[in-house]
Amino acid sequence: MKDSNGLDRKTASKMSNELLTKIIALLRRRGFVQLVKQDTATPTYTYGPAGTLLRRNITQCWWDWVMTAQENTFPTECTYSQDPTWDYFLEISKNLEWNLPFSIAQTRNYVHKPTDNSYQDNNSNKFLFNSISKTSFVMQHFCQATSVTPMMEMAIRTRLKWWKQFSGNPANFSATDIVKTEAGHHVKIQYSFPWGLDEVETVTSLGNKPLQPFRKTLLSEHQFFNGKKRNLPSVIQCNAVLEQGFLALLLDACSSNPGSSKNSLNEPMCLQLNLRLTPYKIAVCYQGNETNILHQLAANVAKNLRNTGIITLNQGAGSSLDIKFSQNDEMGIPYTAVLSDTVLKDGVVEVRSRHTTIKEQVHISQLAEFVQKRVAGSS
Repeated sequence: MKDSNGLDRKTASKMSNELLTKIIALLRRRGFVQLVKQDTATPTYTYGPAGTLLRRNITQCWWDWVMTAQENTFPTECTYSQDPTWDYFLEISKNLEWNLPFSIAQTRNYVHKPTDNSYQDNNSNKFLFNSISKTSFVMQHFCQATSVTPMMEMAIRTRLKWWKQFSGNPANFSATDIVKTEAGHHVKIQYSFPWGLDEVETVTSLGNKPLQPFRKTLLSEHQFFNGKKRNLPSVIQCNAVLEQGFLALLLDACSSNPGSSKNSLNEPMCLQLNLRLTPYKIAVCYQGNETNILHQLAANVAKNLRNTGIITLNQGAGSSLDIKFSQNDEMGIPYTAVLSDTVLKDGVVEVRSRHTTIKEQVHISQLAEFVQKRVAGSS
């Protein structure tokens, strides 16, 4: 049996495992993430600067989608693991004068300790999947029971589209068929990981079960009407796990570039991350005879870029440009601005693209606009 690339399954599996090994080495080398406690029961990971920024960017993109693309979404937050939704459900309902639909969204940090030994065995070698500490993005959508089916279908389509928009290989993201479980009607949004399809998010139609503990209060106070009949809203829940999405997007960013075929674990690779997700949007370095002046100028350029909201890495001049370009490619940095002696004469810097390796001439005063336009254009 062969896969879509014409490879037999054994060969394809070997190549996928090799890719994962290389990416794990890259993530450790470039300050994304590393395993610090290798225990099958409580594996623990830490995130370096690049990984922390990537996690923040994924989180921000999710919040942007929740708060701008959805109708009447209300953010909540708590400092403990309990679901804060029900503390605010009645208050929000009253403020909306009992009109549906609306949504409540939050991020949750939780400790994941599976009690099922088979689950633990199946996930013991899955990088990040087996982390004891996890973060989930949860949106609970409240609607009339009569609109559950179209709302469920829309939730599946929009969440799958959300993941695909960041991907260079969108076909690697897919949704399962709807499956009925004790919890409700359930769909998994999956990514094609080296070990096979695995979930990054679940979409579940819960009916009105989450509201049943509050039924007496709601029936005496609430005014949710479907025609002339008063009934409880139905709940559709979208639950994405940051750690699993984080790994999926990193694997996706590596799987289509030439560097992924190299043999050595330390060979340079290139993360073709979506520009909205990249930890740093641009790196600034210099090379020339006027070292002291260029050093100060590079510091000022980096400061000005940060002042415009562009996360910038100021690299200095400690190594060759080729080494810097290779490092930046591995970190997914889309642009590198090189200041040379000529910038002191005409104000022009060379900006090298990660994606094309082409160098463009950009005036120093237009550098921020150059980056902002391209990041905005990736939306």
